[in-house]
Amino acid sequence: MLIDRTQRGWGLGSLGIFAAALVMYFLEAWIAPQGPRGGSAIGLIFGVLGFGFMIFAAALGARKRVPVVLAIFGALTLHFFPKRFPVRLQEVFANLGGIAKGAVLSGGLLVITTLGPAGVAPFIYYRF
Repeated sequence: MLIDRTQRGWGLGSLGIFAAALVMYFLEAWIAPQGPRGGSAIGLIFGVLGFGFMIFAAALGARKRVPVVLAIFGALTLHFFPKRFPVRLQEVFANLGGIAKGAVLSGGLLVITTLGPAGVAPFIYYRF
């Protein structure tokens, strides 16, 4: 990957964040009686920020595979819903009027076509 002038701001910003974090770490290491600890407030802040940076880097790397990432995220998110959630969702959809059902289904189709492959979708053709 080549770095040009458009990334200069990001590079300088990252360098500034790194320098500020380094100063904060050395101050914490100098002030703390037993040295820096992961359970301290600054240790927890560094841990949360580091995790956030890892998620950000993973999202940048996965930007071309958005449907796969969304499917994985959706499947993981479903574990936090109650067990009755799919049944309740089906009941709500069944009680909708015809126009509302059409709007929901067309919205789903719009999401699928937007996130789907560009151009002609691969399809298996048979010769008889």
